Amino acid sequence: MKKILIAIDFSQITKQVVEVAKYHAKLSDSEVCIIHTEEPPVAPMGVGPNYILFPVNVDTEDVYVGSMSEVKNQEKERSRTRLNEIKIYLEESGVKATAIQLTGETADKVLEEADRFMADLIVIGAHDHGALYHLFFGSVRESLINKAKCPVLVVPPQMGE
Repeated sequence: MKKILIAIDFSQITKQVVEVAKYHAKLSDSEVCIIHTEEPPVAPMGVGPNYILFPVNVDTEDVYVGSMSEVKNQEKERSRTRLNEIKIYLEESGVKATAIQLTGETADKVLEEADRFMADLIVIGAHDHGALYHLFFGSVRESLINKAKCPVLVVPPQMGE
């Protein structure tokens, strides 16, 4: 194995996903590409047109207040900072790493980047979302497992606790 793609969402399991990927990268002398995909808020709520007053990223409980463009800019900047911190951490651990922030539908972007990067393995975290959530939003994990051209290693939610 030479290339590992780490898809993260900054939820509680992200740290464990990074640790599992780091372990496999060191074991196989692989380089890694860490990606995070931004999806715009689906149903903004608030006090006026395009004004958000609720957590944009429910998994991380990040709260941004402002216009839609202000919120998007705040979230992108915070994501950029977090991605860079993870990249530096991996590099200091002896793993060659790159970090990329993408915008769009998560499963599609992960698959596109895995192909571009020529990943030998994709490492992702699982979430304990209920059946209703999956009915309305689907599962990124299921899409990746069914469509990826390489193995997908899923880190279970219990590991992140």
